[in-house]
Order: sequence, then structure tokens, then C-alpha cells
Amino acid sequence: MHCYEQGTLQAYIDGELSRDKRKGLALHLEQCKSCHDVLSHLKELNDWTTVVMAESCSESEANLRIDVNKAWNQLNQRLHSINEEEVKSIGHLTKWKRGMKSMDKKKKWWMGGIAVVTAMAVTFSIPQAQAAASKLLSVFRVDKVEYIKVNQEDIEEMKDFLSSRKVGNYELQGLAKVNAKRQGKDQTYKSVEEAKKAGYDLPSFPKRYRLSKMTVYAPVTMHVELNAEKINRLLNQLQVGEKLDQGMDGKRFTLRSYPEVNMELATNSFDGQIYYTAQKITQIKTDNVKQVEKLQKTLLSLPFIPENIRGQLRELKDWRRTLPIPVMEEKNAKEISVNGGKGILWGGENKDQITLMWQKGDIIHRLNGIGGKISEKELITIAESIE
Repeated sequence: MHCYEQGTLQAYIDGELSRDKRKGLALHLEQCKSCHDVLSHLKELNDWTTVVMAESCSESEANLRIDVNKAWNQLNQRLHSINEEEVKSIGHLTKWKRGMKSMDKKKKWWMGGIAVVTAMAVTFSIPQAQAAASKLLSVFRVDKVEYIKVNQEDIEEMKDFLSSRKVGNYELQGLAKVNAKRQGKDQTYKSVEEAKKAGYDLPSFPKRYRLSKMTVYAPVTMHVELNAEKINRLLNQLQVGEKLDQGMDGKRFTLRSYPEVNMELATNSFDGQIYYTAQKITQIKTDNVKQVEKLQKTLLSLPFIPENIRGQLRELKDWRRTLPIPVMEEKNAKEISVNGGKGILWGGENKDQITLMWQKGDIIHRLNGIGGKISEKELITIAESIE
């Protein structure tokens, strides 16, 4: 029985499938316990995310105060409810796919309470926005990546801070205005011919692999404006010495992603699934980035950022043109070269999932082998065949 991808199940929840597809999936769910369990978990995460996003990203200008003791406790309970595999998923590349409504479970669990604020701010501190500014509208890109290793101790340290911190009433509402919109619709192609007819140049793969399905996810544009006064008030209560400059107040940051290509490959060589994704690095646009270095320093002072991560971020060379990507530090995680591009491979032998991620030019590539008996060597061979 062929199971559905998690993205399709999320689209089912979001009501984005056609009537016929919904009917077919509903019939499948009646017979497949695995897909039914995944769907139930996605619904739970979807409901939880809807609540916390509404609480944390409100655009209300009212000076509201909420019981943050309760908010911290709820976030902490959620953190401790995550099993080991979900915790490890924080090491995967995070990306906007299908808009804010359909973020997958590997990204949803941390989008609550102060984590929302931190995530938004960290987004603006990445090196694309740290280039020298001019009076004209500036566009920043990166041309290389650095992998920031995150270990289990780092995760535990952050969890301990959230669970033990004695807090008063924190103002979590009105900290930022966020607006995200998908540009166009996702497109799915069932054959190489369909994809080429639509104007896509497909990469080459070893002959034993064939394209089963290709989905092109529409790009997302997200506008964010920070309320520096309220954020500084929160930072003060967190006992963070650094503060945002008032020049950041009300300044708009625009993040524009590129279309993401996702391919499902089929082969008769082994059981399991192979997924290949490719996407150009996201652009960040802003009309004023003079205070961004100050923002970076402020963020690195947050008390729940472990020193291991803080130190690696501080030591980044050529940070103006480097994108930091977090990966879980595992015994079998290793950096490799793919056609001259820097990459990292983790999962390894005797595991249900193996992932290879690398950069070539301004494109981030990723191969996932799930189930079956795919080896590291085989995954690298596939990667090196891609042109």
C-alpha cells in the first residue's frame, strides 16, 4: 500500500485538495493506520500552532499583558512532550513550504510563546541582512554556507532554561507584525515529459532511478515589522544587557523565497523512498540595515542560546556572505564534498533515514533516503550525478 506524503496530508487538513483527491485520501485513511496516525498528529500540531500564533503574533496595537507564567509552562510542557526523533529534527534545514498554514511538524513545535519572537529576530540576524547598507533598497544574498552543530546537551540546556526560569508577566503580544503570502499555486507533475513541457530542466540521475512525482512549491513573501520598544521591554525582563536600537522600530524586512522543487524518485533496487529538493537561497530586502549588527549582538546575548551555538556563530568567517545552517551533532554526521560544493551527511548506516545536504552556487540541495537499505555511498553517487 502506497502511503501519502506528509505534505499531502497537511494539504488535506488545510482543505487544499480537490474533491476527488480528498475522497481518495479519505478511503485510504480508512485502511491505513500509519497515515491515519500521522494525520491525527498533524491535526494536533495544527490546532496548537493556530492558538500560539494567534497569541504571539498579534498585530494589535493595544498594550496588552498576558499571564506569561502560563505561557512559559505551556511551552515547556510542549518541549518535554517531544520525543527524541522530533527533537533531532531541529537539525534539519528549515524552510517555508506551502505558506505559513502548512508548516510541517518539524517546524511547528517551537513556534510558540517567546520562541516565536526569537525565531523572527534570528531570521533577521542571518548574514544576508548583515551586509553594508546604502540609502537605496538593498538585496543581500549569500554564496556559501556554514553548518552550526547542535547537540543534545544544547537542546536540554534550552529546555532547562525555559522550565526553571522564574518569570513575571511578559508582554508577548504586539511584538511584531507579520504578513506572509504565497505567490501563486503549487504545481505537481507525474512524469518527466509533463515537467519539461511546463518549462523545467530536470537534473540527471543514475539510470536506475526514475521520476515518480515532482512538485514545485510556490514561493512565499513575508513582511515583518518589529516593535523595538516592546521587544526591549521583554529583553529587559529576560535580563539581557543588549537591546534593539530604536532605529529598528517599525522597519520592514521582506523575505522572498524562491520556488522549491521537490522530486520523489523510484527504483527497483531497494525498498524505501528517495526525495530530492532544491531551492535558491532566500533573499532578504530592507531599506535600512545600519542597526543589524547591533541586532545580531543582542540576539547572541539571549540567555537560552547555549554557549556551544553562540561560540560557533561568533566565529563565522565572512559572515556577510555566509548562511549558518543548524544540524544535529551526531557521531556519524560528517562534512563531505559534492562536486566541489560543501555538504554534510547524517543518519548513516543502520538508520531508517539518511540525509545529504549540500550547496552548489546559490542553490541548496538535499537528498533524503527513507526506509529501505540505501547506503551513504549510493546517496553520494546520486548527488554527484545531479548537474
